Amino acid sequence: MKNILLSLLIFVVIPCRSQIKVETRVLSHGAQKGFYIDGHVANLYQSPIPTGEQIDQLVGEDSLDMGSKTYRFATSIDINIDFLESANWITRGGMSYGRLLIVAERAKSLSLNFKAFDIPDLGELVIYNSKGTIAGQITAKENNSGQTWASPIFAGDSIWIEAKLPTGQKSALKLAASNIAYGYRKFDLGKSGFGESGGCLVSNNVVCFGNGWEFERNAVCLLVNQNGTRFCSGSMINNSCNNNIPYVLSANHCLPGAGDVGQWRFIFQYWSASCNPSQDDPNYIQFYGSTLRANASPSDFLLLQLNQLPDPTAGINYLGWDRTLNAATNGASIHHPTGDVMKISTFNSVVLRADNYLFANGKKAPGSQHWIVTWNNGLVEIGSSGAPLLNQSKKLVGQLAGGPSYCNAPPALIKDAYGRFDNSWTGLGTNATRLSNWLDPSGFGNTTTPSISLSHIAGSGFVCTTSSYSVANLQPGTSVVSWSSGNPAMLTINSAGTASRVGNANGQVTITATLNNGCGNFTRTKTVHVGKPVVGSINVDSDVCTGEGQDVVASLTGATSSSWAVTSANSFNATLMDNGNGIAYFNSYVQDCYGLQINVFNACGSVLDGTTICVNSCFGSLIAYPNPATDVVTFDFSNFGDGELPDQIQIFDEKSTAAKRSVYVNSNITDRKLLIDTHDLPRGTYYFHIIKNDAGGKVEKFRIVLE
Repeated sequence: MKNILLSLLIFVVIPCRSQIKVETRVLSHGAQKGFYIDGHVANLYQSPIPTGEQIDQLVGEDSLDMGSKTYRFATSIDINIDFLESANWITRGGMSYGRLLIVAERAKSLSLNFKAFDIPDLGELVIYNSKGTIAGQITAKENNSGQTWASPIFAGDSIWIEAKLPTGQKSALKLAASNIAYGYRKFDLGKSGFGESGGCLVSNNVVCFGNGWEFERNAVCLLVNQNGTRFCSGSMINNSCNNNIPYVLSANHCLPGAGDVGQWRFIFQYWSASCNPSQDDPNYIQFYGSTLRANASPSDFLLLQLNQLPDPTAGINYLGWDRTLNAATNGASIHHPTGDVMKISTFNSVVLRADNYLFANGKKAPGSQHWIVTWNNGLVEIGSSGAPLLNQSKKLVGQLAGGPSYCNAPPALIKDAYGRFDNSWTGLGTNATRLSNWLDPSGFGNTTTPSISLSHIAGSGFVCTTSSYSVANLQPGTSVVSWSSGNPAMLTINSAGTASRVGNANGQVTITATLNNGCGNFTRTKTVHVGKPVVGSINVDSDVCTGEGQDVVASLTGATSSSWAVTSANSFNATLMDNGNGIAYFNSYVQDCYGLQINVFNACGSVLDGTTICVNSCFGSLIAYPNPATDVVTFDFSNFGDGELPDQIQIFDEKSTAAKRSVYVNSNITDRKLLIDTHDLPRGTYYFHIIKNDAGGKVEKFRIVLE
């Protein structure tokens, strides 16, 4: 078998691709320092862990699995974590932040599988460990109809999860973990996968050696299951209706013991941009979850259907196939040996059609109905199982079952076996054991199909007055039956695909193209924004204490950019930082009412909206002087009653998360004045936190400069 573990250390998300960004960077986030807010303490979840005896048993089983060439490093442990209930939450103005630390003692690595997963539109997550790996920001782009998801693999025995979302959306967050993949033996995330294929493949990077195979490489993927155990290659495959159902073909022997295919991951476009040396790819595409459609052992095939239709901008293609008995005279296989970046191996001799073929070493590949390939450049390795066999016409004619090839092997062993596509077509005679009813649902009887790209609606994302739309990559024999608008009161669209704004309407509308190709109608949709952007609401605490920073959240629809400004009171007394997407951070140490205005833009124009924040003292008329100061800062509590005095004053510099000094008021105050010695503090800007324990968590902050 040719299946292996994939390292998920580095991959980057382009938002429209429904994938997350994983980076390696220096992190110092610990128990007291949050990703979003300093001093955000995480709640702790202590995961159950396997016993020493259970780990010994797993290692023993691994040692017996020599023939399958699988690599298992983790075991699944059932957990039940509802992040909404388990995390420690902080609310700051219009935003709420949750933080949870998960610890599974002595684990070599951890990853999570979520049974409930739905992120609100303006929400985001980050997941990270203490070793410098962070996944995020994870947004609503990752949502899927099954509401399930899986995290990348993190080295170590602890991971933090943090959420940031508008307070009004908090209750809509669904994030519940059902099991954790506990790494019981070493999995070096920095060394597994990339760069681990054999030396004879070093120059076979698909982008460089695979000249002329640019279309086909965009159909190949690497399969990863929920526990990071049995990994294989696969490919997106077309059907006779050319309607882009996202079928992935791989090998049946990848299935046993690999867990629920609904929690498998499918990684596309993982290749090196350079020939030699290879480069790890920071821009690959991941899809999550699938449904088993058919599989059978004689030709060792497995057909899955992805839970998501690829985004048309992702560049993912569908392989055509050939189910005739004609043996390929030359061709290639595109695959992920040892979880490495995508490679290509070629053959230039006629493949052998054989049943129950025995290789020179006396062993046979999984299944019995094979094409036997002799390589002239490159070969396949562990991790390549399920990879497509492409003939001289670049049509798929089989998928890798296995074989004896390895770098520096004798010539008699530089060959491998692929399950025959023509045998998989009829399989074992039922819909669950054959390809025919899935890949030819209307019974056209095709013996071949073309390789195709994803059909989609092409045109502008905005309709200011009128915009024209068409269907790109429309396959031969497919026609547009009709166009329709999801809201005719806002947008109309005629039979030629011309959309028109109704009056001065503003908002989002989904347009639909209904297509037909002889297999029945199917649709393609596109959401467009009509007219100017819309500001739905602005969420903020309108009455706050001095120094009590908060997030201001404007709910925007159809905006391409926005900018915040202070429009009333003295803007020099306020801090207003625009964080994008209509979210800004506001703070002031001066009592006043501040008008905030947001200007929102798109291709059709701009709109203005705003709100007001009044900044008051938490503890009445407190006076601090001088400012700037040198050796002493005086706090005057003359206007305070006995029960109104704060309990302590803590001093922070601009970068500290821990107080530089704490002064208790009652034991140091004289004649309602408290003198704080600052002569020994380095010169700079400091924040004096005035704290009263029974004031509901309110903290008065004074900004004082020492010079």
